[in-house]
Amino acid sequence: MKQAYEILDCSAQMKDRLVLCARYGMAKIKTFELWEFGLFKLCLVCFGAWLATAFSKVMKKFKHVFFFTFLISCIYFIWRIFLDTEE
Repeated sequence: MKQAYEILDCSAQMKDRLVLCARYGMAKIKTFELWEFGLFKLCLVCFGAWLATAFSKVMKKFKHVFFFTFLISCIYFIWRIFLDTEE
């Protein structure tokens, strides 16, 4: 019974941390400019296109372009949300 209580307590702490992280992220997202939302859309489209290259022979030659565009935009957003402290 003690182990079950410890597991529940740990999950409650993890939930609190995730809620705090989500609130922080949402507060930072509210400071995005219009071009950053466009870049975010590009990030999602490139991720989808990269996944689609597994099923399309025509798009296989662009697989690396989609992946690197997705990777670079993801790195930018991780920096912008979690590491940029100018505001």
